[in-house]
Amino acid sequence: MIRLQPRHYWRGTPRYVHGHHNRRGHWRVFQVRQAGYLTVSEVARALGIGTTTLRRREGTVYPRAARIGGIRVYRDADVERLRRGNSASSSTADTK
Repeated sequence: MIRLQPRHYWRGTPRYVHGHHNRRGHWRVFQVRQAGYLTVSEVARALGIGTTTLRRREGTVYPRAARIGGIRVYRDADVERLRRGNSASSSTADTK
Protein backbone atom coordinates (compact mmCIF):
# COMPACT_ATOMS: atom_id res chain seq x y z
CA MET A 1 0.00 0.00 0.00
CA ILE A 2 1.26 3.49 -0.90
CA ARG A 3 0.75 6.21 1.67
CA LEU A 4 0.51 9.70 0.29
CA GLN A 5 2.33 12.23 2.39
CA PRO A 6 1.84 16.02 2.25
CA ARG A 7 5.14 16.32 0.36
CA HIS A 8 3.66 14.24 -2.49
CA TYR A 9 1.09 16.89 -3.34
CA TRP A 10 1.87 19.70 -5.70
CA ARG A 11 2.05 23.10 -4.03
CA GLY A 12 1.35 25.82 -6.57
CA THR A 13 3.41 26.74 -9.57
CA PRO A 14 6.85 25.21 -9.93
CA ARG A 15 9.73 27.54 -9.20
CA TYR A 16 12.32 28.37 -11.78
CA VAL A 17 15.66 26.76 -11.07
CA HIS A 18 18.50 28.41 -12.98
CA GLY A 19 20.39 26.03 -15.22
CA HIS A 20 17.68 23.35 -15.21
CA HIS A 21 16.37 23.85 -18.70
CA ASN A 22 17.07 22.19 -22.01
CA ARG A 23 20.08 23.71 -23.76
CA ARG A 24 21.45 20.65 -25.53
CA GLY A 25 22.34 22.44 -28.75
CA HIS A 26 23.78 25.60 -27.20
CA TRP A 27 27.37 24.37 -27.12
CA ARG A 28 27.17 23.38 -30.81
CA VAL A 29 26.06 26.87 -31.81
CA PHE A 30 28.86 28.29 -29.68
CA GLN A 31 31.42 26.10 -31.48
CA VAL A 32 30.02 27.06 -34.89
CA ARG A 33 30.30 30.75 -34.03
CA GLN A 34 33.85 30.27 -32.74
CA ALA A 35 34.76 28.68 -36.09
CA GLY A 36 33.72 31.88 -37.86
CA TYR A 37 30.34 30.82 -39.20
CA LEU A 38 27.09 32.76 -38.91
CA THR A 39 23.79 31.25 -37.80
CA VAL A 40 20.34 31.73 -39.32
CA SER A 41 19.37 34.36 -36.75
CA GLU A 42 22.50 36.43 -37.42
CA VAL A 43 22.06 36.24 -41.21
CA ALA A 44 18.36 37.09 -41.01
CA ARG A 45 19.14 40.12 -38.84
CA ALA A 46 21.81 41.26 -41.33
CA LEU A 47 19.37 40.90 -44.24
CA GLY A 48 16.49 42.53 -42.38
CA ILE A 49 14.18 39.52 -42.72
CA GLY A 50 12.79 36.98 -40.29
CA THR A 51 14.41 33.65 -39.53
CA THR A 52 11.36 31.77 -40.77
CA THR A 53 11.46 33.66 -44.06
CA LEU A 54 15.12 32.77 -44.55
CA ARG A 55 14.48 29.09 -43.79
CA ARG A 56 11.45 28.87 -46.08
CA ARG A 57 13.16 30.59 -49.00
CA GLU A 58 16.24 28.40 -48.71
CA GLY A 59 16.64 26.37 -51.87
CA THR A 60 14.23 28.53 -53.88
CA VAL A 61 15.06 32.24 -53.59
CA TYR A 62 18.27 31.78 -51.60
CA PRO A 63 20.85 29.02 -52.15
CA ARG A 64 20.89 26.13 -49.70
CA ALA A 65 22.98 26.72 -46.59
CA ALA A 66 25.73 24.37 -45.51
CA ARG A 67 25.00 22.39 -42.38
CA ILE A 68 27.27 21.42 -39.53
CA GLY A 69 25.65 18.98 -37.14
CA GLY A 70 22.21 19.93 -38.44
CA ILE A 71 22.77 23.67 -37.90
CA ARG A 72 22.51 25.93 -40.95
CA VAL A 73 25.73 27.91 -41.24
CA TYR A 74 26.77 30.78 -43.47
CA ARG A 75 30.00 32.67 -44.16
CA ASP A 76 30.29 36.45 -44.50
CA ALA A 77 30.64 36.04 -48.27
CA ASP A 78 27.35 34.11 -48.32
CA VAL A 79 25.62 37.00 -46.56
CA GLU A 80 26.92 39.46 -49.16
CA ARG A 81 25.76 37.16 -51.96
CA LEU A 82 22.31 36.86 -50.34
CA ARG A 83 22.16 40.63 -49.87
CA ARG A 84 22.94 41.23 -53.56
CA GLY A 85 20.37 38.63 -54.61
CA ASN A 86 17.77 40.08 -52.26
CA SER A 87 18.29 43.63 -53.55
CA ALA A 88 18.14 42.42 -57.17
CA SER A 89 14.88 40.57 -56.56
CA SER A 90 13.35 43.54 -54.72
CA SER A 91 14.36 45.94 -57.51
CA THR A 92 12.71 43.71 -60.13
CA ALA A 93 9.59 43.55 -57.99
CA ASP A 94 9.53 47.36 -57.82
CA THR A 95 9.68 47.72 -61.60
CA LYS A 96 6.71 45.44 -62.25
